Amino acid sequence: MGVAMIAVGWGVLRMALNSFANFPKRMVQATFMGVAGVSGVAAAAPLWSALLKKALITWVVWEVSCILCILCCIMFWHQIHLRFGAADLNVAALAVRSMPGTIYLALFMGAMRVVWFMLSALSAVGSFVAFSPVVVSADGTTYSFLGCQDIVVSSSPYGGGEATTGSGLSCHCGGEVISSDSGCEFSGGGFQRWVLGVFWVGSFIWGLDVLHDVVLATVAGSVASWWFSPGDTNSVRGAFYRATHSSFGSLCKACPTQMADTWGVISRSVRISNSTGPNSAHVFSSRNWMSFSRNLGAVCHAYIYAICFIGMYGLDFSEGAAPHPICPWAAHGYPIACPWAQPGSHSWFGVSSHVEHRTLGL
Repeated sequence: MGVAMIAVGWGVLRMALNSFANFPKRMVQATFMGVAGVSGVAAAAPLWSALLKKALITWVVWEVSCILCILCCIMFWHQIHLRFGAADLNVAALAVRSMPGTIYLALFMGAMRVVWFMLSALSAVGSFVAFSPVVVSADGTTYSFLGCQDIVVSSSPYGGGEATTGSGLSCHCGGEVISSDSGCEFSGGGFQRWVLGVFWVGSFIWGLDVLHDVVLATVAGSVASWWFSPGDTNSVRGAFYRATHSSFGSLCKACPTQMADTWGVISRSVRISNSTGPNSAHVFSSRNWMSFSRNLGAVCHAYIYAICFIGMYGLDFSEGAAPHPICPWAAHGYPIACPWAQPGSHSWFGVSSHVEHRTLGL
């Protein structure tokens, strides 16, 4: 079963890469139309549900027509971006297709993410049980609160064993009667549950992002070697070694740094919107939304920029995030003048890694 799933995934990936390489503009258009269509349907869902019982066919035709018109307008205004993205995607797909080692690595890291998910889930459950309140019996035996319950017993002098209102409680744990005249008394508990929850959610996200960054840095380094040294046969191995040895600490530091920067952008935007008065929500949506999106996009761009430079040169995270002297135009605010040094949506290195990840569904 596992072999069949790997074979199916491999076949789908190869077809996707061939499509990206042979029909890049059509693939970009299809992706763009799909995202825009899903967004339009999601936006129209409340109106659709409210008017479901009134002239359904008429409203469906109206909704579909509006969505198609909006998509056509968007496609018309973004043709230049589609052509530029298609050119980048073509080179990225060719680079990844010529280095199958990156595909093997992405599949392996996908399996590692599943393993990380399972280990995190088991560890989280174990920690919740270990730090949960316990019931101590008379002989000193401890029972977890998960296996203990209060049972209502009859207080009638005539017996009968029927539970009635006002009956006493007895504590039962694991089939044993701990107390016959009172309910269960819990003690201990260790950490609060919300602390454990925050810790495990953060560690789970951090681990997934580290595995993602390893693939991102490896693909960036491999494509850089493929571009500057086409005859290098160890480009994937060298990039993977840098990502998992000399630069692994930087990759581990990159995720919490991005999370902290993102949280700072969100909190600053919300604070600015709250200081505008009673119509803060309207002001935030109309006046500050562009600033918020621009700042958040800058954080994400700097994050990918740093990861790609880590993969290409083995730099530290702080060095990779700074404007690199190898591209002086980027330091003066013109990063597009160095397309090979600008990861993200306008670079072959960033696009290559995103092609692989989006295709694999990681």
